[in-house]
Amino acid sequence: MLINQAQTAIDHYHTPEFQYRTVSRQEAQILEAMRAGKDYTLSELAHVTKLEKSSVSGRVNHMLKTGVLVKGLERKCFFTDILCRTVRLPRG
Repeated sequence: MLINQAQTAIDHYHTPEFQYRTVSRQEAQILEAMRAGKDYTLSELAHVTKLEKSSVSGRVNHMLKTGVLVKGLERKCFFTDILCRTVRLPRG
């Protein structure tokens, strides 16, 4: 579905300031939900943060690349009962 949106709103969406603000807020929300020494699947993080799993996935991938998060061990997810890779805060 296409919508008739003002070009200025579209231009603003693509500015670095808008993109950085959106990502920072979601990353902060994920990090605030995490506890040191505990690992999380994407589904578990989506549940506790009330974000879409796709949003959590994108933010987690970015934080893995930048070293904010590290990969954890594989284990069954509490919600899906599927074997998943986890993420956690780095030891520090």
